[in-house]
Amino acid sequence: MAASTSLPASSHRCSLGWQKSILKSDASSLIYSLPSGKPNTKIPLTSGGEDLRPRVDQAPQAGPNCYYYALNMLRKRIGPNPPKEYEQARRIEKCISSYRKEITQLELDFSKNFSLFQIILDSYRLGPDLHSIQQKLPEILAQIELMNRKFLLERNDSLLKISSRAATILKGFCGQNEWTNLHEYIQYIKVSKYRAVHDKFFQALGVDPKERYDRNIKDFTNAFLDSKKIHLSESDRHDLIIEYSNMFLSWEEAVRQTPGYLGVYFHLAAADAYGFKQADWTPLEPISSLFEDLKKHGPLYVGGFFGSQYYSKPPTIRQTIEGRSVYGWNSEDRLSEDKFQTELGDFVISGHAIVIIGAAEGGSKGGFVYFVDPLDGSSVSDPSQQKIYAITYENLINNVSTLDGKKFPRSSINPSFRYALYYPK
Repeated sequence: MAASTSLPASSHRCSLGWQKSILKSDASSLIYSLPSGKPNTKIPLTSGGEDLRPRVDQAPQAGPNCYYYALNMLRKRIGPNPPKEYEQARRIEKCISSYRKEITQLELDFSKNFSLFQIILDSYRLGPDLHSIQQKLPEILAQIELMNRKFLLERNDSLLKISSRAATILKGFCGQNEWTNLHEYIQYIKVSKYRAVHDKFFQALGVDPKERYDRNIKDFTNAFLDSKKIHLSESDRHDLIIEYSNMFLSWEEAVRQTPGYLGVYFHLAAADAYGFKQADWTPLEPISSLFEDLKKHGPLYVGGFFGSQYYSKPPTIRQTIEGRSVYGWNSEDRLSEDKFQTELGDFVISGHAIVIIGAAEGGSKGGFVYFVDPLDGSSVSDPSQQKIYAITYENLINNVSTLDGKKFPRSSINPSFRYALYYPK
């Protein structure tokens, strides 16, 4: 992509939808300031372009849902009882919100159940093997029943639900012979429920994740052949694409080996349903390319190894821009990848979603990139709650993942890969 190496001094050439939100714009830098908080969705949205509802505080990210909160920073929020032209957008909004709630609850339930099982096993000095638990099952169930009576008297519905679910899982475990380890059986139950949740919400959005997965493989193969400048007849190219595609796992096998693919592809489906578009920028390009996308489209959604969880020490203030403190980390405080990488499969990562709000040229590491983190939340009365962070451009290109959650060394990046999303305004 052709790109200028510098920005215009004036802001009027930047994305029209974000003009009101420019924090700084000059020949070597562009930084946006996201509006504080979120629209008060208790007040119905009115027809027309601009959202004039008063804003309220946005809570920090809750649960494993950074993608959801990061997308919300950029998209148009609808809320209940919208005008007719926003009814379909509201249905999409409710669907994705319901998905987020169910996934959060699933993670929470199984986390609490795992802790309870560990307490029970420790109290009976048992391991997780099937035979040992079968021997003690009547005693364990009697203990859980006593706990249930106590929770019932205390009207503690949350703990009652956890202990009742634990009894059901234990009975199921002891009544089968396929699984011999309780922890593995619990993981099997969790993955089954995880798949069921995704099947339900993919269907609700009218999305076939297999179709997108197969299309990504085809795009990858086409781009690879183009990069090699191989001259082929149309039929030979078609046969070669099929041959290369067969080298990849099928969607069904990929999900079987790596259930996390379901989450990654639902995040993509959610972004599509909201109306997000893919930006042109890739880590193979200089920072001028990132500038161009920021100028044309405004802030960008990306994922990867970004934020405080990837450092051993908290960030400190490094500079002040138009009254806003900018935070950063020392490179020596960065954790090694083996400390934080969670493998979901070959090259698939569980990273963290952020919003890039700006970039600046200069320095020895290719320039600087500014971002905000959904973990911080955003206060209407105190804009500083939503901290601005700065990392080097080198840090960005070394740690960003593709939109489908994969992280590749630069030498393996395919021209078809896409890394960032923008919300048209």
